[in-house]
Amino acid sequence: MPFRFHFLRLKKPILNRVFGGAALSAALLVSTAAGAQQVLTEAEALELALSRPAVEDYLGGRMQEAKGGVIAAGRWANPVLEAYREGADGFGGDGAETAVMVEQEVDFSGERRLRKEAARRRLDAVRFGGRAYQMQLAADVRSAFYEVLAAQRHEAAVQDLIDQASRVESMVVRREEAGDVSLYERRRIEQETASAPAAAAEWRARAISARQKLKALVGGVDFDRVEGDLSPQAEADYVVRLEALRDRARLQALEAEAEASQAEERAAQRAVIPDVTVGLGARRIEDSLGDETGVLMSFSLPLPLFDRNEGEIAQAAGRASAARAEYRLEMDRLMAEADGAAQRLNNLISIAQTYEQDAVLPARELRRMAILGYEGGEISMLELTDALRRAFEAEQRLIELQYEARQARTDFEKLTGDIQ
Repeated sequence: MPFRFHFLRLKKPILNRVFGGAALSAALLVSTAAGAQQVLTEAEALELALSRPAVEDYLGGRMQEAKGGVIAAGRWANPVLEAYREGADGFGGDGAETAVMVEQEVDFSGERRLRKEAARRRLDAVRFGGRAYQMQLAADVRSAFYEVLAAQRHEAAVQDLIDQASRVESMVVRREEAGDVSLYERRRIEQETASAPAAAAEWRARAISARQKLKALVGGVDFDRVEGDLSPQAEADYVVRLEALRDRARLQALEAEAEASQAEERAAQRAVIPDVTVGLGARRIEDSLGDETGVLMSFSLPLPLFDRNEGEIAQAAGRASAARAEYRLEMDRLMAEADGAAQRLNNLISIAQTYEQDAVLPARELRRMAILGYEGGEISMLELTDALRRAFEAEQRLIELQYEARQARTDFEKLTGDIQ
């Protein structure tokens, strides 16, 4: 059975993960015969992506490899069995000597303990690295998800323009039949929306492309559309979250790697102290006068005259120094970028909200009044088409601003390590 190691769970799992993403995949397979669509939410997309067997196999394999390193680092050297027999006249002759000895290398310097400690810290680094991998995967899923949602919103806005134009065209036809307007006004509304079907097809194609990207991230699960709120919430407590950056998986992995390199450096320094090999055995001498048996003991110690492990010490010291420096550089980068990302997020949210209140809502109301005014013969076709166009452009711009704010939110969460 393949090894499974779950690094992280969502706070509110969508379905029981005993069967990985299989149950959720089945839940999304809505019968199209009944006319229903397969809808995917952000939480479902995250659940599917993080529970993919390939992802769990990858993370579990890395953990198994690191655990094997801990076992290997703490392993004692195998004892050596040595046996020989000599005889003056060959084996079995007079004056034969037989000896058996077991030799064991003993670590008096503590090098093995330090190397095991380094392996344990590398195991921690792999565990934190697995969490960082999940954070990045979650950010990729969110980015693809909201790319699909934005394309759907754009397509819906174009379709709304087509619907409004169709309503106006029906009014024009009725007034034309009554002799109130000329054929010119009908042609005018047709010309004003002539490019709308092409725009709708373009956004539909973009949505399909984005869906394929998201589909690959969630393990190939089919869905027709996504459902969610494109506009994110403001990040009011980002200062508090910045203070907790030390708990971020990427930084924790770098810290564990630095500690592992430091332990390896100490182990390399201890390696200068030679390991002692102790032997214990028995010796038996047989000759014409009888035989004698005695105990054999041996003690060997290499003399560190030429090889004092300078190369390994320098390599370990260099790795430790580089790891500590990388940790400091990453911390500085995260502090600066997360601060900037939070400010950008809040600014974009504020801009989008202000634009919706000051531009979009008035444009929608103006469009409603223009349609009623034209139907009552109070305004011209030129004024009506201008109101339709302004409302459509305002909707499109609002979607762009909300999408930019959502992408800023994803960037901030990726920097601060928030996956929930």
